[in-house]
Amino acid sequence: MVLGKVFRVTPGLRFCLRGRGRFWAAATVARAEAVVHRDKNHASVVFWSLGNEAGSGQAFAEARKAVRAIDATRPIHYQDGDEHADMKCVFYPSPDAMRRMARDKRDQRPIILTEYAHAMGNSMGNFQDYWDVIEGEPQHAGGYIWDWVDQGLRAYTAREEEFWAYGGDFGDYPNSGNFCMNGLVQPDRKPNPHLAEVKKVQQFIEMMPSDLPNARVAITNGYFFRTLGFVKAKWELVADGAAIQSGELAPIDLPPGLTTEVGLPIAMPDAGAYRELFLNLRFVLAEDQPWAAAGHVVAEHQFALPYPAKESARISTQRLPRLLVERNEEDVRVRAVGEEFTAVFNSQNGALKELWRDGRELVIADIEPRFWRPPVDNENDTSNTANLPREMFVWRDAHVGRRLDSLTAKPITPGHTRVVAKLRIPVWNAAYTNVYDVYGNGDIAVTAEMEGPGDLPELMRFGMRLPIANWMSQAAWYGRGPHESYPDRKTSALVGLYKSPVAALHFPYGKPQENGNRTDTRWAAFTDSEGRGLIVTGDPIIQFSATRYDPRRLVYARHEYEVGSRHRHTTVMIDGVQRGVGGINSWGARPLAEYRPKERRYRYGYRLSPVLPGEDAAAAAARVYLD
Repeated sequence: MVLGKVFRVTPGLRFCLRGRGRFWAAATVARAEAVVHRDKNHASVVFWSLGNEAGSGQAFAEARKAVRAIDATRPIHYQDGDEHADMKCVFYPSPDAMRRMARDKRDQRPIILTEYAHAMGNSMGNFQDYWDVIEGEPQHAGGYIWDWVDQGLRAYTAREEEFWAYGGDFGDYPNSGNFCMNGLVQPDRKPNPHLAEVKKVQQFIEMMPSDLPNARVAITNGYFFRTLGFVKAKWELVADGAAIQSGELAPIDLPPGLTTEVGLPIAMPDAGAYRELFLNLRFVLAEDQPWAAAGHVVAEHQFALPYPAKESARISTQRLPRLLVERNEEDVRVRAVGEEFTAVFNSQNGALKELWRDGRELVIADIEPRFWRPPVDNENDTSNTANLPREMFVWRDAHVGRRLDSLTAKPITPGHTRVVAKLRIPVWNAAYTNVYDVYGNGDIAVTAEMEGPGDLPELMRFGMRLPIANWMSQAAWYGRGPHESYPDRKTSALVGLYKSPVAALHFPYGKPQENGNRTDTRWAAFTDSEGRGLIVTGDPIIQFSATRYDPRRLVYARHEYEVGSRHRHTTVMIDGVQRGVGGINSWGARPLAEYRPKERRYRYGYRLSPVLPGEDAAAAAARVYLD
């Protein structure tokens, strides 16, 4: 839909009842009449708007009468004094506020979100939450995302580095900085990652489980004026990330607004053959359309199928190569007898600082706890600290002030040694513990746990920084993808097996900020072109990101070229929990409460597994050790 603007009002209209009120009212009516006469035959004008954010007054009442006299068929909108409108017009509500509005029986007009979901930078969190309300409350008629496109201008540095310029880049002062960079697409119309979320959440074909054990699903045609004859339904059965069956359904020419149930001709694999099964169902264009080619995905959904999972390979640590522990003032070394494997722990802070396998260094610096991330635009409003409360800043450098209480290395079996680092974090003197279970084949299971005397201040993440060698330039993961996702923005990222160069996992927002996270990850592998490298396996799932840049530069850089040259190592972030990016507005609204970590105790785990060319990453990730 296109929102037809009658005219753009001016601040002077706020005072239409004073002094020159009659002049303003007459001018307003004249402009309204002219624009309505000009545009009344345009099919794209679905309702008239008296503008927005200009107060109320007699001028708007007169304008409404003038519009009605010419065109009584279209409703009228006005944001600021909606007593002049045929609908309730709202700016940037929360999902809870929307729900309360819809249940207020005193005003039964349709509700239009004049602006909502401020898409500035890494944003559009809780978009699914918005549409759960819109689709669940009939009074809600939809809304207008602010905005479609980042409004930056192409510019170049003296070294011919291209960047998107915004406020302050032209010697202009005062300015609004990058506040114009709030689109679903970049200035050159390349999609920002959150565009995928909007497409998925707003798709017009709804797919719901009906009888999943028998592969039956319900299909609803959410279009108002067309049947589903213009699309084809394609399905695939995905086992442990790989499609093992696929097909196309008979045409479903379902009329608008109706629901039908369909069965998919799936041959369920034997119980225990795989660990996880998903059913992916997609509707694609049957023929070329003016706006997209045949095969373009119009709607898709993923269903987790009930299935008796394959048991993991159980390995007795008694049969693994024997481990030796060597200790001095600088470090604790755990190495395997007869194997090219060594893990080195820092005696000063308890961190795993080196990991070697077959003469190659995998981990090249301390694995450190992290509780902070570079803020996104929704957290960067310097005029308002409500969206990033001051009490959260205690976590920014908390990892620097950690204090080691003890570091122990204890053999459990000849092939299994447990290294335990107990620390204190300078936030409420919280107790922090890392447990490293080192196995003779090179695997290291890592557990991180933190507990405070009460609920700890809200944090950005509970995770660890893993610095790995740059020669591992390829990434593969089994989890949500292929694009980035966050706890409050992952509806569009289906679980699957994905691959990418490590360098491509970083996304260059118009203003540098936190980016590139992948949620619900079962395992992530970082390797060279031959398949040699390191696998990180969640216990059971993790979030991860990887960048060749120094993440600290993302906090201060205004443009991508200012992030600097690529690091000598790759920074992998492994998180148990992370704060959502938020999606209500960029000037005070926090992420919804369910996406803000605020607990007394945090715990998560993962395993590091060196891999050699030809090794099965999934099999390596699925090992279970028995003492």
